[in-house]
Amino acid sequence: MLDRIYKGGTAGNAADDPLARLLPGVGNQGGFRAMGKAANDAVRLVVLYTSGAEPDWPDELDPYTGAFTYFGDNRSPGRELHDTPRKGNLLLRSTFERAHCGPDGRAKVPPFLLFDKPGTGRDVRFRGLLAPGSDRISGEEDLVAVWRTTKGQRFQNYRARFTVLNASSITRDWIRELQAGDGEAAGPLADLLAEQGLSEEADRLPCDLPMMYRAAAAGLSSVAVPRADGQLQMAGPGSVG
Repeated sequence: MLDRIYKGGTAGNAADDPLARLLPGVGNQGGFRAMGKAANDAVRLVVLYTSGAEPDWPDELDPYTGAFTYFGDNRSPGRELHDTPRKGNLLLRSTFERAHCGPDGRAKVPPFLLFDKPGTGRDVRFRGLLAPGSDRISGEEDLVAVWRTTKGQRFQNYRARFTVLNASSITRDWIRELQAGDGEAAGPLADLLAEQGLSEEADRLPCDLPMMYRAAAAGLSSVAVPRADGQLQMAGPGSVG
């Protein structure tokens, strides 16, 4: 359920994290928590988690527009852009490529669920269902490799732009289908993109552009509705809760 806080444990170890219990198969550590292996192109669902505690990598959700900026997992020098332990940047690359490559490509984009850290401890808060891309920037900027320098060493990391979709619900049945590896389970996400008028916009840039310039649903619109307190609101029964 949107904006619900899921309580973590107090033992002081990784088992305190509630996400592995809420969504079995996604793990209990890191910002990218994939159900399935990105290296094997077998990801069925992705949790993006942000603590908001890294000023050098300012992940940010705009609660009024639903625009979300997320930085990849190559956050220190010494590795190639895609050579990260959890393969998060590899996952971003394939996701944004597919989001831009027509209906067949979009049908292969796994659902992304956004969680953040609402305070102290291991509690997490659900912020919504994400789609790659934003209507507030050009398609060429949706996924960009940016340069950073640490201790005199230059390296690259991804800056990805997502949008919180105006989804009416995220059902337990859908999650169970994804966990079971149902090949058709990701279909509702592609259908939602089409219903919100995103497909034509996503097809405006050619699929064979160099990777960092490929668009991802560049015409996203119809985001989650903000409440008066600035939180995002999605209506509908049957939500994950």
